[in-house]
Formats: sequence, structure tokens, C-alpha cells
Amino acid sequence: MYLIKIKGIVQGVGFRPFIYRICKELSIDGWVRNTKDGVEVLISGKKKKFLDLLFKRKPKASSIEEIKVKKADLILKKGFYIRKSKEKGEKNLLITPDIGICENCKREFEDRSDRRFKYPFINCTDCGPRYTIIYDLPYDRENTSMKDFKMCFVCKKEYEDVFSRRFHAQASCCFDCGPEIWIEKKNGKVIKGIKAIDEVVKCIKEGKIVALKGLGGFHILCDPFNEKVVFKLRKRKRRPYKPFALMMKNSDTVRKYCYLSNKEEAILKSWRNPILLLRKKNKRIPEIVAPFNNYLGVMLPYTPIHLLIMKKVDVVICTSGNRGGEVIEYENEEAKRNLWDIADIFLFHNRRIVNSVDDSVIQYINGAGKVIFRRSRGYVPLPVKLNRKK
Repeated sequence: MYLIKIKGIVQGVGFRPFIYRICKELSIDGWVRNTKDGVEVLISGKKKKFLDLLFKRKPKASSIEEIKVKKADLILKKGFYIRKSKEKGEKNLLITPDIGICENCKREFEDRSDRRFKYPFINCTDCGPRYTIIYDLPYDRENTSMKDFKMCFVCKKEYEDVFSRRFHAQASCCFDCGPEIWIEKKNGKVIKGIKAIDEVVKCIKEGKIVALKGLGGFHILCDPFNEKVVFKLRKRKRRPYKPFALMMKNSDTVRKYCYLSNKEEAILKSWRNPILLLRKKNKRIPEIVAPFNNYLGVMLPYTPIHLLIMKKVDVVICTSGNRGGEVIEYENEEAKRNLWDIADIFLFHNRRIVNSVDDSVIQYINGAGKVIFRRSRGYVPLPVKLNRKK
């Protein structure tokens, strides 16, 4: 019998369900649980096979920084199960960054027969909010802002099903039990549900400025090809020259306006989904978007809400929801107070953002690799490792 303690990015990435599955595959008895400094596993045997599969198949967003294995003499039930998290001990855990929507969730999102078809908050153990919703460790639903939403019967059934991708997915939800979206206009009109997305797209096409509550804060959206509205945005944000970031529908759209290498495309499509600085290919994007600059800051849609909007437009300005020089807004009422003189319409949701994050900004440079200009969503709160001796 062995007690294994694992530290690293091992909570909020589907690590316990992953451990459960490989132990079931190997017919190992024991248990797994979250602790305040990682994950603890007790196995009845087959240590070498277990460790081999652990490193070969670990979830893509996970990272094992330290692993300790010792023989144990504990009472063990027959079978393998997930135990309640261990609350005692000193907190010493890497909190998982937020993860862009995965391919499996995208497929469900597009499937008319799926119960989460076009659901703005679809997620699973492989993707979705992490750092932005967590209050405390360990990463369990009651320690996140998802505690405000009680799982419906079907979501609960998936949560308890070892064969489901949402087995122990802490942020899992659906139309029946999860967060909702709505828009508010300056005239007081409110539109709820998916119709709100249609109204947002209509407003963008009409030359209006939209404030959208996203994953880690508010974005400001408008049509980059409408120079009058871009000028208006610069005036309202008091941002005369600084480039605006763009969100583009997909890689094919990016290639219409920018040079994009295979390595750059891999960064754009990675689970971190940063803004990537790409060299302009032509002058089809108006100069006012990124004046006196040979590069455009580009990102792909990384949340279901973004996907709903980008289904109907190819390119939007997608810049931080703040006044020039101030922090990004992330609370509904504060955003209304501080952004009403910038935006014409607001898209809100009621999943609380606990920790705000802005979009990370990266450039790929030949010979140097990835250069990070702003380290935020997708990277924080992970530490930066320095290559030096103590």
C-alpha cells in the first residue's frame, strides 16, 4: 500500500477524476482527495504502472511539481473512491489559471440536440473558470462563486458519473441551474437570454459601443471597420493612440489581416488563449485601430459568450473595460457607474468574478520564443520560476 502526495497544478483540472479512472483501469483499491497543498492518493499496489500512467496521461492544463511516495499501513476499503477534501493543514497550493473553452465543449455548444446547445456558461473538467471564481482552497464548488447556483438533478448526475467529462467538475451547470445573461440599455430596457446576444451583435453593426462582462472582467466591443465609432471610443476612453486588441472568429480570419506562422497559431489556440501580437499583412484593418504600428493584437474567442457573438461577426475590437490608466471593471454595479459614459449598452451575467484578470499579451520572436508583455489571464496566479541558484 502506498500514500502518494502530489503538488503542482492539480486542482481544477480534472485531476481527481483522472486518478479515479486510471485506478479503476488498473483494478487498484484506494482513494484520492484534495488537500490544501495538492492531491493525496492511497493505492493498494501496482505503484510503477500507476506512476507511468500518471505522467503519460495527466490532464493537459495540469503540472506536477513535486511527488512523494511512501509505504503506508492504513485501513483500506474495497474499490476506489473520491474522498471529501482534507481541510486541515497549511495552504501551499498552485491555484489553476482559467482555461479557454475546450473542443469537446465547443462540439456540444454547436450541437442542437445537446441540452447545453448555445449555453453561455458551458464548461467541464478540461476548461472554464478557475482562478476568477475561487475564494479559498481546496478547489471545491463551495469555495467558488458557483456556490450561488445549486446543481439541477441532471447536472448532479453527471457530476457523480465516473464516465462523464463533468465527473467532479466544480463549475458544471446548464440552462436550468446555472448563471444567466442579460443586456441593459441606457433607456432602461432589459433583454434576457440568447436574444441578448442578437441585440449585442445588432448594436455592434449599428456602430454602438458594448460593455461585455466576460471571464475575468469587462471588455469593450465595437466595429473596427467603423472609423467614426473607433474615434468615439478613443475619445470616451481617453486613449488617443494606444492600440486596441481585436478578437477574430478563427485562424482563417486572422490570416486575412495578419501573417501567422504555425508556432503563432499554436499559441493563439492554446488553452491560455492570450492576445498575440502579429505583423500586419495589409491595411484592411483601419489605421485608427493600431496607429503608427506594424502589429495587431489578436485573440480568438475563448468563452462561450464570445463564441455566440463571433458566430455573427468576423472581427471586433475587444479592449479592456476600463477608463484609460485604471484597472479593469469586474463588478456589475461598479461597471455601470464607471463605464456608462463609454458604453451604449451592457451585457451582464450573474456569475460573480472573485479575482479579476485582464487578457495576457504575448509575442512570438524567432530565436527568443514567447515574450510576455502582460502576464494575466491563463498565467496568473502561477509563480514565475527563475533559473538561478538559491
